[in-house]
Amino acid sequence: MALAAFVETELNRPSRDQSRSNEGIEAGVIARTEQQLGQFRADLVHLDVRLFAPELEPKTIPTKRIRQSDGWFEQGELSRRVLDALRQAGELIGAPDVVRAVMIDKGLDSL
Repeated sequence: MALAAFVETELNRPSRDQSRSNEGIEAGVIARTEQQLGQFRADLVHLDVRLFAPELEPKTIPTKRIRQSDGWFEQGELSRRVLDALRQAGELIGAPDVVRAVMIDKGLDSL
């Protein structure tokens, strides 16, 4: 009886070539599922907007502007240095003096 079960198991086991083709099929299914997931996420964004603001058309919402670094200062660094310069001055100072103080603090040539 045990021999018959072993033979049945061996006959139903996929060969190596079949396993490789199954892996390819599985990879395709995964790729397709990830693509569908991206579409579902995009649809969900529109759904959220319509739940909270039904009168708003999602296509009319302007895209978010992405700030590009200017190369001289990190994000938020310039405003932080300007405020520091104003605090250190202790009195009202003009824009050229603020620029000069920021450049000196940053180690740039202030002319």
